[in-house]
Amino acid sequence: NKIPVELIEVFEENRNLEYEYEINDEQDLSKQPMLKESKAILLNLFRDYLATPEQNQKIKQWLQADRVYLENQKQKQYNNNVFENNQRLMIVKIPDSVTTIQRYAFSNCSNLIQVKLSKSLIEMGTASFSKCNSLAEIEIPKSLDKVSVYGFSTEGAFVKCDNLKTVKFEEGTTQIATNLFYGCTGLEEIIIPDTVTVIEANAFHDCSNLKTVDIPTSVTEIEEYAFKGCKELTEIIIPDSVTQIKWCAFESCGNLATVKLSKSLTEMWNSAFAKCNSLTEIEIPKSLTKVCTYGFSTEGAFANCDNLKTVR
Repeated sequence: NKIPVELIEVFEENRNLEYEYEINDEQDLSKQPMLKESKAILLNLFRDYLATPEQNQKIKQWLQADRVYLENQKQKQYNNNVFENNQRLMIVKIPDSVTTIQRYAFSNCSNLIQVKLSKSLIEMGTASFSKCNSLAEIEIPKSLDKVSVYGFSTEGAFVKCDNLKTVKFEEGTTQIATNLFYGCTGLEEIIIPDTVTVIEANAFHDCSNLKTVDIPTSVTEIEEYAFKGCKELTEIIIPDSVTQIKWCAFESCGNLATVKLSKSLTEMWNSAFAKCNSLTEIEIPKSLTKVCTYGFSTEGAFANCDNLKTVR
């Protein structure tokens, strides 16, 4: 009788809203699989209208602990699959407090047209924005360090985003993160900022419609599989700042007909340009001292380039 009728009515109307279970009126509350938020509501009612001063103090401590936990979770990361398959989402603005977006968090949000990423974002999970086919552009924050893969998956954050055509990088970006655009089928052109020093592993792997890449003179290293499977690439100019091209970096770029290597290149790794069957000639810089091998491979940098006829 101490709790106002209107509050009871509000709770009765909303207590099961969007929950996957029913509250059992005959079972003790502590034994029911309720969300922390739901328990907090009930504790607030008890605290404000029924509790003794001693109970009130304990409840305040519990609520504060829950509040801190929930706030930390909300501020630091978006959990696995949290908005997956949500067809109503059109605009997502992720606050700058968020450091992690986990795997499949926004996967298959087919009507998502605008995304603003956190400027403190460090890590994205595999396929976190996969199959968002209404997304046409994205800006990548300079804080982003990697896209983590899960199990045997190697999918990038934007895999199968068929209409993602425009990518911008925040001013001051120094690396293109590992796995970032792996399998992003929409990309056709990439302009890499002149502050970037490394293009990390799998950054543009299997971007099957990527036609143009502008690599600036700030880049010193192109890591493994960075452009593997970019079958629409026809020309690549490696600036003279690059000293190392890792294994399989441009493997299976089937239409790649023109390659200009850096005059400062000291190391290439096995299969760096393997299976580039449109490549007919190449000039090797005098700076190159070795082709390294990875694992048990003994392949050269141009293995299975069946039409490579002229070497200078």
